[in-house]
Amino acid sequence: MLSRFAPLQVLFAAVLAVIVAVAGAVWAASQQRWLGLDLEPAGAAGVRVAAVAEDGPASGLLSPGDVISAAGRPGNPVSLAHYNPDVAPHIYPTFAEYEAYLAFQDRLADATRTGTLMLRLADDRTVTLSPRARHPWYALGLDFWLFNLFGCMAALIGLSVWVFRPGLDSARLLAISGIGFFAATWNNSVYTVRDLAMVGHWFDLVLRANNLGLHLMLGALMALLASYPRRLGHGRRAIWASFGMVAVVQLNENLHLFDWPQHSFYIPILAYYVLGAGLALAQWRRSSNDPLDRGALRWVVLSVLTSTGAGLVAYFMPLLFTGEALVSTAVMVGLAVTLYVGFALGVLRYRLFDLERWWFGAWVWFFGGLSVVAVDAALVLLLGFEPVYALGLAVIFAGWGYFPARQWLWRRLSGGGGSNNARELADLVQRVLAAGNDDAVERSWQEALASRLEPLAVDPAPEGRPIEVVALSENGARLDVPGIAGGAGVMLRFGKQGRRLFSREDVALVRTMHELATRIHGVRRAKEEAASTERRRIMRDLHDDVGGQLLSLILTAEDEEREALARRALQSLREAINALDDDQNRLLADFLDDWRDGASQRLGPAGTELIVAGDWDAVAHHNLSPRQAINLRRVLDESLTNALKHASPRWLRVWLGQQDGRLQLALEHDGLLGSAVNEPDAPGGRGLSNMRTRVDELGGEIETGFHNEADGAVYRVALSLPLN
Repeated sequence: MLSRFAPLQVLFAAVLAVIVAVAGAVWAASQQRWLGLDLEPAGAAGVRVAAVAEDGPASGLLSPGDVISAAGRPGNPVSLAHYNPDVAPHIYPTFAEYEAYLAFQDRLADATRTGTLMLRLADDRTVTLSPRARHPWYALGLDFWLFNLFGCMAALIGLSVWVFRPGLDSARLLAISGIGFFAATWNNSVYTVRDLAMVGHWFDLVLRANNLGLHLMLGALMALLASYPRRLGHGRRAIWASFGMVAVVQLNENLHLFDWPQHSFYIPILAYYVLGAGLALAQWRRSSNDPLDRGALRWVVLSVLTSTGAGLVAYFMPLLFTGEALVSTAVMVGLAVTLYVGFALGVLRYRLFDLERWWFGAWVWFFGGLSVVAVDAALVLLLGFEPVYALGLAVIFAGWGYFPARQWLWRRLSGGGGSNNARELADLVQRVLAAGNDDAVERSWQEALASRLEPLAVDPAPEGRPIEVVALSENGARLDVPGIAGGAGVMLRFGKQGRRLFSREDVALVRTMHELATRIHGVRRAKEEAASTERRRIMRDLHDDVGGQLLSLILTAEDEEREALARRALQSLREAINALDDDQNRLLADFLDDWRDGASQRLGPAGTELIVAGDWDAVAHHNLSPRQAINLRRVLDESLTNALKHASPRWLRVWLGQQDGRLQLALEHDGLLGSAVNEPDAPGGRGLSNMRTRVDELGGEIETGFHNEADGAVYRVALSLPLN
């Protein structure tokens, strides 16, 4: 039958039903006699007056601080010693004490039904007043409205999930629990407004209805834990067992068959919590291999056990063992309703009950329309505005108040608040443009995704199955994203460090980012192609023009010195041309062999011995880019030149090794620079400055200076360069 109506129509009917129910609570509460007193226990002395309503029957007769020791019909007073007018009989551990409290309530209530109520004060004064037949709605008190507000929230959240997912057992159970919660708070609000006492049989009726609603809520939650996110092995039996437990407990509480150990009312509530913890543990084990189910279960358990556990610790357990709660009943109910708020947030974060964010959006728009109607009605009925003006003000309120607040709340709850898309897209453009190669582009793309979405994990695409388009997988637990520069793509797991699922909004954003990054990468590639074309033209010109002239100088040189100088110039030209060609990588082994041959030729005439040390084979297989090769050669040649020119060494040692993915190279000799032997660093001129600049260009480090060793002081140039 439900399928014949649209979900919002059913939701609207549910809201109307809840409003009618609250109106019924107002009517039921207003049927009680009103003294206009706020009373609190005063021990053996009786009850103390905490407040007196200005327009109440006791106004002018009693004052705050007065202690009432007895009340009743004239000539038939009832002692109020050790009487607490605020408690519910459920705090008493046995059914006999419960019934005795109700009998006492009935005696006091009977006295208020007469035209005259006599109050005897602790100072021996006697006050006579006439209780009013109706309790005014404006004097019902804050707790009355809080109970009904919390109950409405629970009922509407549970019903709204069921309205959109009527075929799910878990949705039905959440709706039943919400209705049970509302039934409990509705009845609680009715008896909490009593001044001095409430008619015994009516008090008993609302107490029984309150307890039925409470146990219905708890039983439905236990059944929910048995069936969601996965139905346990005997899930259907567990559901029936949960409601069977409710039936047994209610049968005992209504017929007063036997007292439970310690406390007849609160021990069953504690049993529900223990059962719920066991079901949560069983669900946790069942979902160990499913991150989506475990994420949903984490939220469900957090909502159910945290809220009910807070109620146990702050209210039920202290009453059970000490007879006095740490918080008021209204605070306890406020803690409990966070359970349903948690479910609502869970729909946004983990799509509980297979609901999308549109569920929250439907509520937001529904309350937007309701706010206009409510404000319009309030202005007309309470403030006497003309209907036309009232409607205009209501629309202004919705447009300037409700909808901006709604947008802020939506961003905060859906995980999109606080982000600046324009800034992040600009940062993405900068990352891609600054990337030096395709691998760097892919790293920049993944860094941008991680910065924007904060995934719990980033996994590469399966081998041989590249990701082609941005798409949601596993009901939003995973977001598949293609690569930019020929990469296979990545799979992002859970957004906001696991605090939410990915959504269609994330898909739209990542598609925009991917399209932008792809286009910027294309621009970068076009720019690189243009630069490469220009470099090849320069290389051809240098090779054909300058190279040809240097070759002519070699062939026509008048002596060996000029010929050697021309050959070195030609070698430098070739290295410069190679540095312009990104494809001319060179093995480090070949580079080192060439440099060693050249160094031997230069050291031989000076009588300087060349010593090779370290582990050359460990690094020989690495490649050097043209820029790395030319910069490293210039640094080594400059070090060799400085040694021959300023130090006249007997030997020169080259040490080579690898550490932490870096090339470690040291060139040292025993030549001394006069009095500078004890200085930490040799004097540096233009040559040393150029060496530092070339090493910095390669992302390396250089240290120069004298060191004392066992065989005397040596001057060392130490390099550390990345091997990539």
